Amino acid sequence: MAVINDKDIQDILDGISVNWPDANVCDIAYLVLCDTFSQQRAADLTLGANAQSRIKKHKKDFGKLAEMLKPFGVGADGYDISREENKAELIKLLAEIDDAMANGDVSAKDGLKMQTDIRVKLNDKFEMEAAGGQKRIIVVPQKHDMICPHTNKECTQMPTKEACIDYYKLKESR
Repeated sequence: MAVINDKDIQDILDGISVNWPDANVCDIAYLVLCDTFSQQRAADLTLGANAQSRIKKHKKDFGKLAEMLKPFGVGADGYDISREENKAELIKLLAEIDDAMANGDVSAKDGLKMQTDIRVKLNDKFEMEAAGGQKRIIVVPQKHDMICPHTNKECTQMPTKEACIDYYKLKESR
């Protein structure tokens, strides 16, 4: 972990102030402590009584602040959402939509639309297609093999010196 000096802290706060004007040193300290303590303990130590409401209200801002702290080696672990976590949340959301449709909170038409959207995302982003699914591989041939030492242009095969002199109307150097 790199040392964060006062100038770095001020630069970080100035950078985040566009989106989050009331960000302060305690928010940075919270993210630093999240690397060592649990998020709850770090919040209690740094943010005080209204910690949970502040974290909930500024969740995206804390994520941006964590990104700004990455070069110092702190603050990024608690806010990176892994691929598996994202996939699990989408699957959980499918079950919640089923429950909402069963309770009558969501109409069947809207529920089916939401489920379709989530299933498309799961297929596109997480490649949840059948095991026999085929992946397309696109082969792009190399355009040129080399740079000609005589003309400094790209060539597919090595031309002779005489061919270059003739084609590009060069004069032979002495």
